[in-house]
Amino acid sequence: MAADDERLRLGAFWRVRTDTHHFNADFHARAEAVLALPGDGSTAADAALRRLLDTVDRRLPAWQALVDYNAAERMRDDGGEGGRQLLPGCIAAIDAIEAAAWAYIETATDRTPDHA
Repeated sequence: MAADDERLRLGAFWRVRTDTHHFNADFHARAEAVLALPGDGSTAADAALRRLLDTVDRRLPAWQALVDYNAAERMRDDGGEGGRQLLPGCIAAIDAIEAAAWAYIETATDRTPDHA
């Protein structure tokens, strides 16, 4: 079961491993524009967006390191050892960013009076 779970996670990783462009300067600019909208900036959605930005800033380098390693084809030089070392951090980064993104989406789209 653990091996199946690991294959599933690795498959998901390979599908998204080049999507770091979603969190580039344009992403930051759009997020900052949302946070600059009129209001006191203390809504649950604003807080969730700030957490997402912080998570991206802290975690994206681990993801990008593996993307860069693969793009440089360094696995030919080291037999993939560098990739094996980077993979756990990359998966943890993807998981953290995905969780923060979903938390923001769920908070921003929650229309109940408690979250207005």
